[in-house]
Amino acid sequence: MGNSVVCFIPCCKSKTATGRIEGEGRGLTLDDLPNTWNLLLRGRNGMHRIADKRNDVYIDLNSPETSAIRLYAGAFYSQFNLNEIIQEVQASRLRLIIISAWYGIVDAFEPLHRYEAQMKGEIARHWRDHRLDRIISDLLLTLKPSSVFGFFTGPEHWSGPHAKYRYFFATGLSNALSEGLGLTMSGCFHIVSGLWPLAALGRTFSDFLRSGFSGDFVSDIAENGRVDGEVGIGFKGLI
Repeated sequence: MGNSVVCFIPCCKSKTATGRIEGEGRGLTLDDLPNTWNLLLRGRNGMHRIADKRNDVYIDLNSPETSAIRLYAGAFYSQFNLNEIIQEVQASRLRLIIISAWYGIVDAFEPLHRYEAQMKGEIARHWRDHRLDRIISDLLLTLKPSSVFGFFTGPEHWSGPHAKYRYFFATGLSNALSEGLGLTMSGCFHIVSGLWPLAALGRTFSDFLRSGFSGDFVSDIAENGRVDGEVGIGFKGLI
């Protein structure tokens, strides 16, 4: 068994390409995705074809490659201490996976170029066609963690604002469970109500990490919810 906990989080629009690399630039490999590695690569390559015909989608290949956990700089990411995240990953207590509209999924330490793409419309359909859910299942079945958690704002079904990130996570996790993945606990922290939810969700992720990925932390939110300012957060389990 590898990392005891795997967490999935969304990418964000705000990015700062500083060139800083963590963990010797470890990214996903064929060993992580023995059945879907080529599928992920085809999905990434296909994004260039989408970018060729659209002005609002691009990748800046001249930007310095920056570890994903350092590249993203939006409201979710500004709520936690990056050094704490990095320590947990380096100690193999956490494997942090980011769902990216350009790259599909990436390891938190994977070097990325700055890009612009949103997981909706044509791009979301592109990743559905390239079976991002299956890629996520393959990763989980390979890693065999004890627990898996997601942190997403939208609903878990395909339709709805911000839904696609959670859809791919929930579908991929459900498929892995149906194929025999055994977990102690799994599910998704999600927004129940309120505006400007990403910061609140980021604080929830930070508090979960500082709790030592406590089952009591999860159970409390599942049973009672969590209120962060004017934002309500819930937890939906999947086992």
